[in-house]
Amino acid sequence: MRAGTLEDITAEANITQTGTGIVKLEKVTGENGEVSYQLTATPGAGQKLKGITVDGAEVTGTVAAGGAYTLEGYGQTKVAQKVYFGKNPNYYTDGEHFYEIIDEDRYNELKGYGYFTEGTIGGADTLMYIGGDGEEECYIYGAGVQANAAQGWWIAGYQASGYGTNKDEGALVLLCDPDQPMSNSQQFYSDRENDHDYSEEWGCVYDEDEQPITSTPIVSLDQAVTIEEVHPNHYGGSDIRKTLQGYITDSNGEPVTDRFSAAEQGLMKETTVRTHDSKNDVYYSTTDKLYLGGSDIMPSSSAYVTELPEREDLLQMLYMTVGVNDNLKVALASREFLDRLEQVGNYDALLDNGPEGSPYITGSKWFWLRSPYARYSNNALSAYTGHYVNYYNVYYSNRCVPACALNLQSVIFASAAAPAAASSSALSDGVYLRVADDTTTPKISSSATVTGNTITVTKAAEGGDVYLYIQGNDGTSDWVYSKQITQSETINANNDIHTGLTSFANCRVWLETTDDNVTYAKKVATTAPAEMESFIDVENLATESMKYGLFTNPEQEIAVEFEEKADISPTVSVAGWSYKGRANGPRVSGNNGGGAVTYEYKVKGTADETYSSEVPTAVGEYTVRATIAETDEYKGGTATTDFEIKHAVYSTLNGLPRVLSGVGGEAGYRYNLTTGKPEFYCEPKPGYKLEGTTIGADGTKYVRFKIV
Repeated sequence: MRAGTLEDITAEANITQTGTGIVKLEKVTGENGEVSYQLTATPGAGQKLKGITVDGAEVTGTVAAGGAYTLEGYGQTKVAQKVYFGKNPNYYTDGEHFYEIIDEDRYNELKGYGYFTEGTIGGADTLMYIGGDGEEECYIYGAGVQANAAQGWWIAGYQASGYGTNKDEGALVLLCDPDQPMSNSQQFYSDRENDHDYSEEWGCVYDEDEQPITSTPIVSLDQAVTIEEVHPNHYGGSDIRKTLQGYITDSNGEPVTDRFSAAEQGLMKETTVRTHDSKNDVYYSTTDKLYLGGSDIMPSSSAYVTELPEREDLLQMLYMTVGVNDNLKVALASREFLDRLEQVGNYDALLDNGPEGSPYITGSKWFWLRSPYARYSNNALSAYTGHYVNYYNVYYSNRCVPACALNLQSVIFASAAAPAAASSSALSDGVYLRVADDTTTPKISSSATVTGNTITVTKAAEGGDVYLYIQGNDGTSDWVYSKQITQSETINANNDIHTGLTSFANCRVWLETTDDNVTYAKKVATTAPAEMESFIDVENLATESMKYGLFTNPEQEIAVEFEEKADISPTVSVAGWSYKGRANGPRVSGNNGGGAVTYEYKVKGTADETYSSEVPTAVGEYTVRATIAETDEYKGGTATTDFEIKHAVYSTLNGLPRVLSGVGGEAGYRYNLTTGKPEFYCEPKPGYKLEGTTIGADGTKYVRFKIV
């Protein structure tokens, strides 16, 4: 157990339990204020601990029974898987930092603040500030600066249905990286003073019968609704929605390709989302390839009304929603933020007094959500990374951080190796999607085979540049090697590829080419490809395990599973013995788990309370009970059997003359139970009587019986 103070938080935790046992979650505060969480899971009788998971991830060491487990990552900030898709014309990257491209006026304005570090990249001037909490502000200005940054996204989750014409197709849902927004300064709507006329051109669907959503609408409409005016916070007619639509097509419906190429747009699926119309108090749906996330905060919520709302409403403030039906929750803050918020009691005090460097004020960014704020017609909700959902006047500028959905049907894997790398040994902080090459009109005609420590490449005529990639793990970290293929050649596993490499058997190998900003790949088979964090097969992209959220959900799901131990069917046996003879030990069979065995004895027919560990010695009938202790895998059990200590008769005892008897009875010596001394004993069998005794020449006493 870790040193520090312990606080039992079991009652407020989101714990599900299967089977019987006692589960306790404790918050551990160390001497220096560091916080961790430990879980104790004690199985009930006949149960064993099968496993503990946090948000589906198994906690290490859960096969042992009982004990405290430190929940690594519980309540802490955890970043989701990053994906690069599309381009962002507002940013330049040097591979380490993202620089926002700015004009001369903005450059001079920022330079005047005095806290930026000045520098240069390729003749262009840069301004950089990196705060103690990890927040970065990087800018670049110069006539020759060219945007080169791929657009960063976070995986919010995978939805198996809700997309396509029949809503039966799945998609990977992405949220734009708030540190790399599509716009740093975007109004929600320019006129904050007046309601404005509704337009059918917005494509908002208010009629229930036309709702292209699988579940029941939040507000049921019996017939088409006539909408004449809407508030300034109406998302369907907002300026920010028009901006997002303009990233895909222009006002004439023609494709816009400066951010997403035509091929990339072919991978994007339209997403239908539902939003509240605060003026008309109904819900409507919109369908777009790029859309803003929402919030579960209801118009009747206590959020923002009281100084600190009810816990249920408070929790809804700590995450945003994306995907069809807003079914995917993206947490904005850690559990530590929730604990701190309830301790301080209000938002302002928390923001003013939060300790520097804590997870809930690291790299904070505001960005728009599409949900309106019900109390004020000119306010919409916005998200604050590391904090919570708040409201903001639609007239003011904020970051534009949309979500989108990608079709994975043609995607075969994702790798952290950047595409089209003629020579590279670097892996990025995110992954790039690789699409399967078209088998009908392939873009890659070259081929490759792997045999042990050799890759044989056969070059063919192609329309674009083709590259060979080799990705592996050396036991410590992932690595990548790439080169452009210009001729047929043989590549050997050696230090030139990666230090210590002797075989390609565990590597991931493929050929690829990039066309219209989409990378097409052809896998090359290896005998035992290793699992790597920087290489994700498509089946792993499209799983619930990827549903991380931007940060760990403050109400993480802890699942503790107990299961029944295996039954045993023990038996016990013991042979009786003669009075004053050597006692026989019991024997147990059926003790499959090898549990410890204890034996107890009682006089046959008496109460169980009279069982004793003492082995009986007196003549009589007895019962022995074997009790078998539980083991990690097997239940315990008991078994009983009866036995007898007999009053034995001896032909000679302690030097007394030998006694022999006939078939009609038993004669000899036995111990007197009172005095403990030997005495002569004679007992005819039924139907016989004693006839007489004689003494032989050797002193043997002969006892004769005859039939009555």
